[in-house]
Order: sequence, then structure tokens, then C-alpha cells
Amino acid sequence: MRRWELEEVEEQTAFRREFRQWLAEALGRDWMDAVDSGDVERFEKVKTTSGWNFLTWMGTMGRTPYAAPLWPKEYGGLSGEAWIVSRCAYPGCQQGWTGR
Repeated sequence: MRRWELEEVEEQTAFRREFRQWLAEALGRDWMDAVDSGDVERFEKVKTTSGWNFLTWMGTMGRTPYAAPLWPKEYGGLSGEAWIVSRCAYPGCQQGWTGR
């Protein structure tokens, strides 16, 4: 069975690059490297040793438009489309759909 692929437009590529840059700044390069590697143990080690806290992270996200990508910009969102959520919501999804 052949795996289907979605064609990505320039706007999506630019958004993903911007979002991943923000993640690297907010979480640190080690986080992004661990996610990109697909190594669950490495990811868990980075999460544990960094002192990451879910409540703190929710506050960090909540202060950005990334927390509400489908909300209108005037209400603090990105006025995005469903592709924003599908491309950015899960670690590793950018590799699975586009071959990054």
C-alpha cells in the first residue's frame, strides 16, 4: 500500500520553520534534537533533566498565538487553518508528512 502525501505550499513551510524556531528558543535546542531523532528515551531524558513543568509550559504557550492557532488574530490567535494544527500539534509530525 502506498502512503499518501500532502503537497506543502510555501506558506506552510515558512510557518513550520517559524514555529520550530520558536520551540527551539522556548525549550532549547536539546529538545528539538531529541524530538527530531525520534528516540523516546532521549526525549524523556531531556524532559527530566531540564526541569520541565507542564503548568509552566502552559503559561509559556498561553502567552503566544500558538496556543490558539484557529482563533482570529484580534483575539490572540493565528487565524489559521486546520493544516496548522495537523502540522504542529504532535512531535515528529513534520517528518512524517513532508520528509523534512
